Amino acid sequence: MSIADYYSRFRKPVQTLGELELPPPDRSMDVGQPIDMRKGDRYHIFDKKVRAFGDFMFVRWQDEVTGRRFAELRQVGGADSLLLYEDQILQLENMNRIVAIDGRRPDMRNMPGSVHSLTSEEVAEALRRIEYVDALNREKDFRRSDTLPDDVKERIAAEVAARRREQKPPSKGWICKIMRIDKHGTALNRIVKFAPIKSKGNTEPRFPAVLYAIKDKAIVEALTAKMGAEDARNRVKELVKDGAEFAWARDLALDAAGQPVMRLSSFKKGIADLDRYTKDRLRISEEYAAREHSRSVLSWRPSSILDVVDVDYSTLPIKAYDPLLPGLAYGRPEILVFRDRYCGIVYGYSISFSPPSFETFIDGFRHAMFPKDHLHSSVSWPWFGKPKRVGVDLAAHLTGEQIQFASAMLGFEITEYRPRVPEDKGALEHLFDDLDIGLLQSTPGHMPRPEKRKRLDFADQEIQAEISIVELRSLLDIHFAVRVNRTAKKGIGEIPTMKSIPDVIWQRDIRTLPPRKLVDPQAFEWLAGHKKNVTIQDNGIQFDYLLYQSDELLTVTANPNHQKGVRDDKGRVHRSTQYVATRPFWDVGHIWLMDSHRRNYPIRVPVDPALASYANGLNAYQHQLICDFKKRELEEHGRDLSFQEAYERLRNMQIDFHIKTRRDENSRKIARHIEKQGLKIERAKVVDLTWVDSGGRTSLAEPSTIEVREPVSLRALRKPPSSRPGPVNAPPIILPRPDVQPHHPAPPASAPKTGGRLSLAELRKKHSDQNKPKET
Repeated sequence: MSIADYYSRFRKPVQTLGELELPPPDRSMDVGQPIDMRKGDRYHIFDKKVRAFGDFMFVRWQDEVTGRRFAELRQVGGADSLLLYEDQILQLENMNRIVAIDGRRPDMRNMPGSVHSLTSEEVAEALRRIEYVDALNREKDFRRSDTLPDDVKERIAAEVAARRREQKPPSKGWICKIMRIDKHGTALNRIVKFAPIKSKGNTEPRFPAVLYAIKDKAIVEALTAKMGAEDARNRVKELVKDGAEFAWARDLALDAAGQPVMRLSSFKKGIADLDRYTKDRLRISEEYAAREHSRSVLSWRPSSILDVVDVDYSTLPIKAYDPLLPGLAYGRPEILVFRDRYCGIVYGYSISFSPPSFETFIDGFRHAMFPKDHLHSSVSWPWFGKPKRVGVDLAAHLTGEQIQFASAMLGFEITEYRPRVPEDKGALEHLFDDLDIGLLQSTPGHMPRPEKRKRLDFADQEIQAEISIVELRSLLDIHFAVRVNRTAKKGIGEIPTMKSIPDVIWQRDIRTLPPRKLVDPQAFEWLAGHKKNVTIQDNGIQFDYLLYQSDELLTVTANPNHQKGVRDDKGRVHRSTQYVATRPFWDVGHIWLMDSHRRNYPIRVPVDPALASYANGLNAYQHQLICDFKKRELEEHGRDLSFQEAYERLRNMQIDFHIKTRRDENSRKIARHIEKQGLKIERAKVVDLTWVDSGGRTSLAEPSTIEVREPVSLRALRKPPSSRPGPVNAPPIILPRPDVQPHHPAPPASAPKTGGRLSLAELRKKHSDQNKPKET
């Protein structure tokens, strides 16, 4: 009934296994470290769009004749079996399409990105539990036993509590609970695994389910008829009457008085809980709703590979530029290298142009953790895996609180080297010298290191960037894969004084390592992601000049609690609802949005398709440099004197043109207005047409004229009218004076006919009489 319901059901179970669109087996792919999957473990496998899933249970491992191993999974609730090779499982893990289901946690969504829904309090409690569990596990390893006596548990708990400065140690039952979680929990992420379970409270419905179905139908029909909650409540009576769809539930829906048992407030809340798309679709039209809501490492040598991995930074003595903007020089890159102390192999690195930070460490750890064949490198990179211990120096970003979070979440230990003793990781320091001498010294744009007094510092050297960042990555891939990893050297292997090939040692010992758990890729984004408050507009989410768009944003914007940003006619501004978004450091092609209306429901929002070719795979620091370069370029052109003068002349011409046009236009408008008013007054006048006799002839030389005069009051005339044809113009009655006798003259024998103008017959007769010859 709601868009949010459609998405939050997570998605729908697949009907056939073909809907999952599983990656094909890759026989040439090195599977690497074995995967630990046990009988009875349940997993959700998602399709490419993460819109549908399949629920499977692990049955067993099976071996082929060729030596390859595949897992047999059985669909829960169905009879289909799914066979996956190890390389297919690794591909699904890398694409974040396989998630372990923890049946102990009904509150956590079995979906990718669920780690983002944890609060800071839950993370703190999970880290507290992990610290107790790790201390107990270390005691188990020391005793070589799977169980511990109660007194030992209490002693260790007291030691940890004292170290954490807690008032009192936890109880015995609490210790047993977290040990059961560590043993039976199946979550890929340890923070999610040990986080406290959220309580949903009382979720039992008050009425039977059929009454809620009746209420929903009544609300839909009432809104379709553009009515409200009261009409929807009255509609319930119609839906349960004899012969109706819900007639069998009449006794449940109506009380003894024949009124619905659900109150009016329940219907009001039901309408208010509807998303805006559904309201507009029911009240107005589906077309309107679609249009309004559319989306415009220790000095001693370890005993096996991946036991201790050394990590360190170095500034490369070279300048690089952007391949698409040659004028944009990134500067000197910082490289972070992951080197296995046992075999001397470099199986992960990261390049950045920002100062060493925790984000670049997580980027390099992610590069070392997962397979690299999808990176389209010019050489093969079959080396990857999770280290047991990571050796770091005393840099602030490698010994602080963030690295402790990463250690607890990803399941590795931190080994700190002694301060100001580079001999503890001398092989890694030698690797950087070999990189400088063997590769970069002969590369265009090389900058000599300022280790001698005769050489200038990096900031004082005027070196132009002559190699692009893409070319630099290609050179580093070939150098590490061929010169370092596949070339014989001393200091590794069983006899350090003899040369050995790192790749041979790696391939020989990788299969003998203990199996590892699957890792949640979203843990890296949660650890090193950039969090920011954003708003949702019609064209998507703007995050550092990039637009991110997804149809799932409808679930947020259509929520009744979401508010749009508006500006009224009085200038008052109401800001839009803000949400927390997380963007990974190494790829600005997508972000994670937390829907606060649904308990921080995580939504993956990709970049707008028009910007995908720019943003996908681009790290945040490169994007920031490109934006700064474009701003600086714009400011430089804006400060150019000739450009500025020409621009000012253009604007002054526009102002003069507008002023002149406005002056002439005003004059014309005033004159036209005066002329219209004069014509209107002239047309309202009543005129007097006076006849002028032409003598009976028409003369072109002296034509007859009609005199047009303004009307004058009859009381103001100085000449009486020539005739009075009607009773209105009858002669006035002269009253006699008392001292004068009235005089009555005798009428003439024949009084001439009066009547004003002559008729046409009289004119003709007069004309003929005048032209008639006189008798003699």
